Amino acid sequence: MTTSDMPGVHDLCEGSVDLAVSGEDACSGSDVNIRYLLFLDLDNDDSTETVVSSTNLPGYNAIRFGNINTPNYEGGELREFDQRPVPPDQKYGFAIMYTMFGNKTARLRWNTAANPDQYVVPQLPYGKHKIRWIVTDACGNESFCEYHMTVKDCQRPSVICLNGLSVNIQANAQVSIYASDVLNYADDNCTPANQLEYSIIPSSQTTGLFPVDADGNPFSSIPFDCSSVGNQPVQLWVRDKAGNAGVCETYVIVQDNLGMCANFPVTVSGAAKMETGQGIEEAQISLQGSHPDYPVLFQSKITDQLGDFIFNNALPFASQYQLTPFKNDNFLNGVTTIDLVKINKHILGQEPLDSPYKMIAADVNHSGSITSFDIIELRKLILGIYAELPDNTSWRFVDQDFVFPNPFNPFETLFPEAIDRHNVQTTPSYGNFVGVKIGDVNNSAAANANVQASEDRGGLGYVLNIEDTYLRAGAIATISCQTDESAVAMQFTLATPDLQVLQVQPDDLTDWHDFAVWDHALKQCLVGGR
Repeated sequence: MTTSDMPGVHDLCEGSVDLAVSGEDACSGSDVNIRYLLFLDLDNDDSTETVVSSTNLPGYNAIRFGNINTPNYEGGELREFDQRPVPPDQKYGFAIMYTMFGNKTARLRWNTAANPDQYVVPQLPYGKHKIRWIVTDACGNESFCEYHMTVKDCQRPSVICLNGLSVNIQANAQVSIYASDVLNYADDNCTPANQLEYSIIPSSQTTGLFPVDADGNPFSSIPFDCSSVGNQPVQLWVRDKAGNAGVCETYVIVQDNLGMCANFPVTVSGAAKMETGQGIEEAQISLQGSHPDYPVLFQSKITDQLGDFIFNNALPFASQYQLTPFKNDNFLNGVTTIDLVKINKHILGQEPLDSPYKMIAADVNHSGSITSFDIIELRKLILGIYAELPDNTSWRFVDQDFVFPNPFNPFETLFPEAIDRHNVQTTPSYGNFVGVKIGDVNNSAAANANVQASEDRGGLGYVLNIEDTYLRAGAIATISCQTDESAVAMQFTLATPDLQVLQVQPDDLTDWHDFAVWDHALKQCLVGGR
């Protein structure tokens, strides 16, 4: 109807809105008058600025933009809204339609000057609007109802794939296809074609949702290597500005007509596992290689449920390469109050962590040491103040073959977080990693879909006791928290809709460390451990 905030688009997209109300009176019955005030947000700024009054309609193909603060809503800028290529007497205008079925019903409608008794459901622009219905009886008594509405785009874009695209392995034993390579046609009811987003993935990796990487970006291409020779099913996804996504499926024929794969005999494989032996799923492993005849050789793989990865026919003999793992999701995986307690005991020398990998996990702020600052950062993560750690990734990885010179202080020397190989003359070549979940010092994280994260919560029967008390507004009461003797820490949530928690006082907890924290916004509490 009017200016949109969508770049390159002057009209807001619209959707059908069927609005109606019924009214009657105890004395007048159905002999009532019904009218409406339609409040519209036509510039999509979340504020209604335009009003259509059924008692003072603006006329056909007209609307009074910006008239909300004018007398009788007669001001504003008169604008046309019906852009259909039809004669003027067939242009739509706002109207009201009445029907009688026991009571009187009024409906918001459009009609035309050529056929004023033929009504259609109006199209309103996407956005937030409201309508106020006013009902008046024969005695002049008046009542009204008002409600808000949101008109939004729920229609998926349509997309058609090209079939049977053929690609040839190139001199570096790889080839990539891009979303544009398999796109035949895409269209959307609202979003212009040049503003649609595309993402392409192997069909085997689909989740049923528009595919994005860890940073939320679409996948623009798929790399293929010598292990991909043959027909490869792929999915092309398209997403509009409203977040609706459509998909088509096709296949790509990967060929090695140049015989390049014979020049790349070296296969690189390995695994990423926790020190407990659990395979770490969905870790990204990057292979960066080089060779005098092939300066840049890069591939990336995702580990399977066992933590394994393999780069088939990845390199020529005499190559050098570096393997680098990365995983930065689900920061709370395996992280509980128990970890806070164990890190605190390590700092105090009461119960030192018994492996260098647990110490790396305890270095929450990536400072190369374990201090109370790590407890502070981890506490913020548990409470939800942090969605992710500001100075660390969710996982770190160490070359499995690395021997710590001082296992009681893994930070004394640098430890390798990538694996380097030089002048490779054998195949396959291996590279294995030990993965460390940051903040998880008791190895409770779920490393793959076959393992459930162990929960050190709720098993001790925590009890919150308070005597029955009638409280006045402003009165203060103390709630005592009791646990059995085996409890080492507490983490709990309080539902207090009618009460305000002023503070948590751990002072009376004998032999408990004082790091109680209460987050008022989240209504979550952490209390230190023994």
